[in-house]
Amino acid sequence: MPESVRILGFDPGTRISGYGIIDAGAGGELSVVSYGAIRLQPSGGKIAIPQRLRNLYEALDEIVREHRPGVLAVEKIFHGRSFDSVMKVGEARGVGLLVGSLHNLEIEEYAATRIKKSVTGSGQASKSQVQSMMTRLLNLAEPPHPQDVTDALAIAFCYAQGLRRIDLSTS
Repeated sequence: MPESVRILGFDPGTRISGYGIIDAGAGGELSVVSYGAIRLQPSGGKIAIPQRLRNLYEALDEIVREHRPGVLAVEKIFHGRSFDSVMKVGEARGVGLLVGSLHNLEIEEYAATRIKKSVTGSGQASKSQVQSMMTRLLNLAEPPHPQDVTDALAIAFCYAQGLRRIDLSTS
């Protein structure tokens, strides 16, 4: 395993997308590099979906160029939402996958239940439980806001946990 891996966790959305960048060391140590929300829909304003997707592409491209992750980790689409919601999230997710592919990142996808289980031990954990655990596990001074940011950090954390399992099995 390399000395450390930089992971970009991405939680896609067409109003707000979250990102979280974590360095995972060979010894299992984690270091938060950056995190935040990409706001694609201004409060009180309305921007058409194609422009939001372009804005998302430009923001993610800039984040990848600045932080140089080796991995993009993203949540699989949950099928229980409305068709319209699934389509919009799918479009934003596609932008993230495109950026990852254009930058030759390793791309990993995880089901929401797997992400929650890696963070809390339960695939049925609530959003507030995930937020509380991410704050604690990553030694953050305060809980990340909005929830999209917490989710992005949790996705990156899920990838990092997989590295620990691989590393432990090879020792």
